[in-house]
Amino acid sequence: MVMSGVFQFFSFFSVVLGILVLGIILRNRQQVKIRMNWLLILTIVSVIFWITSTYLQETYFQYYQTNDPNLMVPFTILAFTSNVGILTGIIFLTMFVQLLISPTIDIIWTGFLVTLDIVVFTLYISLFYVAPTRNVSLFNQIALLTNFVNLLFLGLAIYVLMRDLRFLRENLKGRNKTLDTQVRFLTFSILMGIIPIIPILIIARFIDRNLISVAFITLIISLVALVYTYVIDPRIVFVLPERIEKVIVVGHDGVLRHEKNFVKPNDNLPPSLISGALSAIFTVMSDFYNSEVYPNTIKFQDNLILLEWSDTFFVAAFVKRESTLLRSSLKNTVTEIIKKYARTPEILVKSYQGLDLSDIFNETFYFVYA
Repeated sequence: MVMSGVFQFFSFFSVVLGILVLGIILRNRQQVKIRMNWLLILTIVSVIFWITSTYLQETYFQYYQTNDPNLMVPFTILAFTSNVGILTGIIFLTMFVQLLISPTIDIIWTGFLVTLDIVVFTLYISLFYVAPTRNVSLFNQIALLTNFVNLLFLGLAIYVLMRDLRFLRENLKGRNKTLDTQVRFLTFSILMGIIPIIPILIIARFIDRNLISVAFITLIISLVALVYTYVIDPRIVFVLPERIEKVIVVGHDGVLRHEKNFVKPNDNLPPSLISGALSAIFTVMSDFYNSEVYPNTIKFQDNLILLEWSDTFFVAAFVKRESTLLRSSLKNTVTEIIKKYARTPEILVKSYQGLDLSDIFNETFYFVYA
């Protein structure tokens, strides 16, 4: 009775907590990457669906305790909704983590997970056909195979999450103290919810089914930590996908006016040398074509230099890939610089005078840790 009461309390508390987390996300829906919000929302909704279905399954149709053939059909329905709910939620979570390190979802690994989810779905369709026949032996064999596929799915999901989280830690290590703390907290919150699921489910299966409520509360608390880490400072979703290293403002005469570094600069390569080299390239190409050239992009192997121009200066961003966000940030930077010196435009022409543009870059490149 005590464990049953704990099971009911944890189940109810987990659902309420999940709903509150949904409210937090919706309240902060102004975050730039809307699809990240939706992946978190779908993850939490799937987990709430899993908790609710499992609660009904364990409370009203305790098939494993009674082994009553009359309960096979309703048990199958609730087991199906519970199982598919948690697997789908984990897929959404892995997609969220993938988008932390890349602008696109890993089709191969996500495809493997979706395939296993479809296999589970197919096995439950088989259970739907077997349940009305009350063939307990065949029913148990299919259920055992379903459990094996579930374990295979969880093992693969943990591998994918561990791989992506390791990549996230290694590539963001040492950027700054705030980012390091956020990455560690994010990693801990995800692993805290996923890794304990397998041992908890095994223990609950063979010792006490009420212990499954521990998985409820563990997963929900980890999602609360994840959402808090994301909402409090969502810039982490841009750091690796956008891959920006440096932005410089250069006068048309090649003199560096301002520099903003987003990674540790190369001390052996003065920024003034970079600005002069870029200006020299543009001058040579203008002479070659007998007209002024204003390129938007320069590519060096896997690296890009994105450029935006004004009448007196240009802004160059050294990045790994182009994106709409970066391009719009460059355009906004040019616009804001012109606005700032609208009353003193001569400052933009004086090559010997550097420009204090920190306030502008903090606004236009707000999504990048520096």
